[in-house]
Amino acid sequence: MHPDIRPLKHIALILIMIMFVVIGAILPPALQKASEKSKEDKFYAAGSYQASKKAGNVGNLFESEGYIVETNTGKAFLYELPGIPAIRKALVLDRSSICDFGGEASACSADLLTAGIRAKVTGILDGELIKVKRITLVNKG
Repeated sequence: MHPDIRPLKHIALILIMIMFVVIGAILPPALQKASEKSKEDKFYAAGSYQASKKAGNVGNLFESEGYIVETNTGKAFLYELPGIPAIRKALVLDRSSICDFGGEASACSADLLTAGIRAKVTGILDGELIKVKRITLVNKG
């Protein structure tokens, strides 16, 4: 073997090892994201989420029954899906949010929401938030 080729061979081996280290650093997070996507697909398949996208890709349509809870940051919604218990999302109320507690539906505010009530929430799921369109009281009977 020609003596000038030996350093190139070492450089090639070093580059290959660096490539394996880089791939090893990139691959696990990519696999984790794929796993999270699979969990999200379970939500959609469960039927409590309506997986269709709202026009403009604002978020996913959301409709589920659960409980209003109080958190350090305000009101939240606690609900379940098959195989995924105790999902909590913060509630975002705006001027268009409606509360229907069995009487006349009216504008909804956090002051009207009592922790512990069972309700059906309809809105837009945006990450860890539900942008509320309507909250309807659900009778346990």
